[in-house]
Amino acid sequence: MAALPGGEARVRGSGGGGQKGLKKLLAQKEEFTLLRLGTATFFETFDDALDSLGADAGEEQVNAIPKVLWNQSRVQPPRFEGRSYGQETVLLKATGETIRPVRFLYFAVVNLLAHLAADRNTKNHTLLTKMIPATVIRSQLIQKEVLKNAGMIFVPPHLFKERDQQGQIQEPRDNGDLSDLAALSSHVALLLHGFIGQPPFADETQRSAVMSQVYLDGTRADDNDNAFSDVGPAMALQPADLRSLCHMTAWQFASLAELCRDMCAEKYLGMPPRLDFSNCMAQMVSMLSILMAK
Repeated sequence: MAALPGGEARVRGSGGGGQKGLKKLLAQKEEFTLLRLGTATFFETFDDALDSLGADAGEEQVNAIPKVLWNQSRVQPPRFEGRSYGQETVLLKATGETIRPVRFLYFAVVNLLAHLAADRNTKNHTLLTKMIPATVIRSQLIQKEVLKNAGMIFVPPHLFKERDQQGQIQEPRDNGDLSDLAALSSHVALLLHGFIGQPPFADETQRSAVMSQVYLDGTRADDNDNAFSDVGPAMALQPADLRSLCHMTAWQFASLAELCRDMCAEKYLGMPPRLDFSNCMAQMVSMLSILMAK
């Protein structure tokens, strides 16, 4: 098997050619070739997703189909087994739907990419920027995958009935499920480690040695100002994006605090949430807290 442009692959014939092809494939691991191959295997094409919507699909429904960040011709898996895009309202009617396992696979890959660039790994960050261009970072990762989650309320299954009876669930955003938790935490992690945690936002070799602003504890508060003045409008993250992220994290923390209070209420102690829900929420809280610290 040999890597071809665009992440496609072909199988070579016998007689030793296959081994040479495999060596070439492994030699290109720095280009995330295996990730491209896996993307073509597990995630359907955008055209297939359009066909599942039907001929009557409007522009809003088409634009709502989330694409794979590193391959815009592929789409993220739909939420439920046996259902396609455009059927999110089922959240309000049937809470026992099975979430597609491959949906969690996608968010796990996003989280993996985030941690590959963590701790200012500039080499992996450079590779990421080649796979996910600035236009996709701004238009999809920031605006759609992260900021549009502001105001989403996460509900463990055992709290759904009571919240529904109280009239708190009016639309799908009022009933964020486990996959929504995984989505927000992984996308925030990618944004944090892959981009905000990288130069010029965190570049100690380039920033001024003179501190113009400090926090109360004496640490620097002028990094972002230096970053924007050095790079300018070419940067994927703009000041408005950072302000919106701060607003989103503040709101989301308040929502999570209320959820934790509900889950710890005496009447629910006999019905604790599923462990995977608690673990995923802890991961998201961690990502949000680190982002706010930035």
